[in-house]
Amino acid sequence: MSSRSPSAPDAADAPPLGTSDVKDRAQRSIIALGLRTLGSLGLRVVSSLALSHLLFPGDYGAFAIVAFTAAMGAFLGDLGLSASLVRQQHEPTQDEISTAFWSHQAFTVLIVGVILLLAPWLSRSYELGPSGAAMVSVMALGLFFHSLRVIPIMVLERQLRFPTLARIELVEGIAQTATTILLAWLHCGAWSLIGGGLVRGGLG
Repeated sequence: MSSRSPSAPDAADAPPLGTSDVKDRAQRSIIALGLRTLGSLGLRVVSSLALSHLLFPGDYGAFAIVAFTAAMGAFLGDLGLSASLVRQQHEPTQDEISTAFWSHQAFTVLIVGVILLLAPWLSRSYELGPSGAAMVSVMALGLFFHSLRVIPIMVLERQLRFPTLARIELVEGIAQTATTILLAWLHCGAWSLIGGGLVRGGLG
């Protein structure tokens, strides 16, 4: 009996889409993706205008280094597993979904462990300051949020449910922007950007 991914929808149980269903969902997806792009652009403009008065260039520099480390971890943690499930012609079975989910979790645990071990060295190498190691560590732990959403997102993409994805991303973007601006107003510096990212990941 196969184990089930606790966070993955039942893609294997979804009924096949007919030609008319695919066409209808494709049309709605185009509209949803366009609205998502406009919404994301608006949020970036609001965020940039607000944070330009609340944060210093050094805050952005420190965050960029920390965020790059986390982004590399997220990339290595996936290893193309979710993309392969999206591209395959047949609907993923529950075993395939479960295997991809737990493999992703295992890779994430390994990568987070490595980043946590390297955090002090990265902080010294890039002169991130006294809180540099803590920032790297927190961003690394945030990779678990990313890992939990990869397979559910894959399932939604296969089902062409892009309007749902657009709504999710819009809510995440609003929460991230609001949190970042609030923390910056409270003089949290680079932690404002980290906090906003964690809130976005937690909602996902």
